[in-house]
Amino acid sequence: MARPPRRLLLQAFQSFLNSFKRHQTKPVLKGEDSLGNKYFESVPTAASNRTKPHRYYLPRAGEEDFHQELPAEWEAWLRGRRKVPPTPEEIAQNYQTMLQTKENARKLAAESKDSKLLDNPSSPRGYESFPKYGSEFEDIPGRFLDKKDSKS
Repeated sequence: MARPPRRLLLQAFQSFLNSFKRHQTKPVLKGEDSLGNKYFESVPTAASNRTKPHRYYLPRAGEEDFHQELPAEWEAWLRGRRKVPPTPEEIAQNYQTMLQTKENARKLAAESKDSKLLDNPSSPRGYESFPKYGSEFEDIPGRFLDKKDSKS
């Protein structure tokens, strides 16, 4: 059984005519971050060709800088990686996790300064764990493992 024709020219012409019609919905304020940026979403209507909602943000009043850092949760929402906008509770929880991670990194850095591996600069970390072979092998080019039996 044959399929009906797709009528590509008709579809293209209808899309062209629909592009002149005002069929956008009013943007809805979805939230505001701690920096004062406001985030909006406008859902496409049935007459438009868009399938995904249009999401954007406006920087805080008086600033025209769109190159500023955005919170990771809001950026994920803007790019469509998450469907629902972040809640203030979620942002606060993620901020606490970030502070805890920084504190743990600071503790690890302090512990590594006390470590004996960093106090001995003559042997690089992990080098001493390589196996030692017979005197016919070189550990460094030109230097044999057994100094007595060195070949030139």
